[in-house]
Amino acid sequence: MKYSSEEHPIIEFPALLKIFLVFIMFCFGISLLFLPCYIVLALFFVFCITIGIVFNPFIGVILFLTTIYLHVMAFAPVELVLIHPAIIAGGIVFFSWLFHIIIFKDFSFPNSSQFYCVVGFSFIAFLSIIYHYNDYSNFFLVFNLIKMLILYFLIVNMIKTKRQFYISLSLILVLTFSTAFYGILQYLQSGGSGDMSRVVGFEGNPNALSMNSVLIVPCLLGFIYYQFSLKLKLLFLVIFLVILLGIIFTFSRAGFVTLAAVFSMSLFVFSKGRARFIMATILFLLFMVLLPFLPEQYWERIQSITDLKEASIVARLDSYRVGLQMIKDNLLIGIGPGRWHAEYVPHAVKLLGITAYTKYPHNVFIEVAAEIGVIALILYGFLLFFSFKELNEARKIFKEKKEFLLSIISQSFLISLIGFLVNTTFEAGIGLKIFWLIAGLAVVLKKIAINIEPKPQIKNS
Repeated sequence: MKYSSEEHPIIEFPALLKIFLVFIMFCFGISLLFLPCYIVLALFFVFCITIGIVFNPFIGVILFLTTIYLHVMAFAPVELVLIHPAIIAGGIVFFSWLFHIIIFKDFSFPNSSQFYCVVGFSFIAFLSIIYHYNDYSNFFLVFNLIKMLILYFLIVNMIKTKRQFYISLSLILVLTFSTAFYGILQYLQSGGSGDMSRVVGFEGNPNALSMNSVLIVPCLLGFIYYQFSLKLKLLFLVIFLVILLGIIFTFSRAGFVTLAAVFSMSLFVFSKGRARFIMATILFLLFMVLLPFLPEQYWERIQSITDLKEASIVARLDSYRVGLQMIKDNLLIGIGPGRWHAEYVPHAVKLLGITAYTKYPHNVFIEVAAEIGVIALILYGFLLFFSFKELNEARKIFKEKKEFLLSIISQSFLISLIGFLVNTTFEAGIGLKIFWLIAGLAVVLKKIAINIEPKPQIKNS
């Protein structure tokens, strides 16, 4: 087995590896005498995936992305949380990657200020988890945050080339489309028509489903704008329309506001002059034509966005006041990630004299400061700042090097981050997977932009 000068093992062991593989295969053969065939087949599949990740860690990104999108913990029974497919996949990927690093010694920290902000944020989050360990009644949100942090670290360390980036982005689009399509099926199965049955997709949460879909919209609109063939443009348009329908069926008001924001920004950025005016006119006329067909329940929900006396709006405003009190009482390491539901009622009774509570903070900055502390909030703010900075720098470099598609993608992610800020003014967002994906891909895009070779200039004869 040959290794490049940059990737070489601590010890040469091809013979030892062969002996190990033969031994494992022998064990699989013997296990058929004691275990059901489906268990042996599952173990064999896991073993093959593990070996694949050891030699090509990028496989781990694909596996982990797929399990996070299609097998969320919200669907796992409480007693099976620790053996949920996403947790199993995370363990397999992590230990396979660790074994790869031990063998090839090819691990290095990304040269990114954003990366170190995430490291500091993760350290304080885990410190808060340990400090409040005995007080947890439900680890769902803690596991969700841990999964997102693992996802970030896998992305920034394992996606190294333009080809790997395109594969990852294509997978994200396919998984987002699949989730939205499943949401549409949920809506149709619930009766459809004018009934406001909120779909949850694979997310288990309509607001999370909406936001994980909305923040991919600028990328799709950028693809439609790019000089692809007409067939590809139509394909991206179909994907966009399915995702749009999935967003609508979530009935997420924060999602609707964010969709309007990212759609308007994308229209402004990706179209120019007359094309921008024509597109805006077409969209306005289309909206006016469809407006009479909008079910009454949809219209009432949209109108409630500006109704400050509406019950959920009042609850949000109360939650902001309670959240600020939590921050004041637990300044350094917060109340603990995911402990909002446990701490809200005591603080609300003390501050407002009420016993009703909201499950989520409905503002990401209050969420971070209340649950993890003010230091974590400062690091989180720097994380956002450096994400913007690296995406903008990547966009400029790609444009200079004539990599226009990558420049458009970088610009799309910038719009998505602005959309994230719009949305998380009204919703919790610390465990939103599309944010951690974009944050990680910002580092990847900057790295690719620096290392990519400029396209050769074509000289006129």
